[in-house]
Amino acid sequence: MKNLYLLVLTLILAGCSVLERSEKVPSLYVLKPAPASVGIAFDGPVPEIAIRKPEIEPGLNTEKIAVLKADRTLDFISGARWAGQLEDVLASFLQASYENKLPLNSVVEEGYQSAADWDVVTTVRDFQAEYSGYEASEPPVIRVTFLMTLRDRNNGKTLNKLVLSRVVPAQANTETDIISAFEQALREVTQESIQHFFGGLN
Repeated sequence: MKNLYLLVLTLILAGCSVLERSEKVPSLYVLKPAPASVGIAFDGPVPEIAIRKPEIEPGLNTEKIAVLKADRTLDFISGARWAGQLEDVLASFLQASYENKLPLNSVVEEGYQSAADWDVVTTVRDFQAEYSGYEASEPPVIRVTFLMTLRDRNNGKTLNKLVLSRVVPAQANTETDIISAFEQALREVTQESIQHFFGGLN
């Protein structure tokens, strides 16, 4: 009887999704940009660029990791959190990503935006794991959609504007695999924005 009880308990635990797990102390997750590599070289003077803190769609700007269910209800992964408010996590990611690809000292810190020539303005429309079924037992896909604008701070003119989106499937329905898919999608969107905004200026 004891062995049967343990077997049933094991099966129950194995069937739990990331939405059902409960912990007193949540696991905190960070998102790391792609490592610094050979970046974009400019022939002439390099404008100073400020990365503005992103504007986040309602319901997503939280420390919780958002999940969109098949019935379009918004939920969150139980026992897991971003390491800060989503707008701060993404602001740090964007800042580091642009610094890793653009010339040294061309990307100014948040507190020095008054000295910048151009702003990169981001609106986050999607940043969630999406499940196709109602039980959230199969791995989700990660959807990231950014509206990004390059703006001249001197005259307010929009220099470039684009919508970037990625859908990356998680390899498994685990926190680690879901976070890895978030990171991959975010890296791809960010790198495409840098190339689109500045690749033609060198």
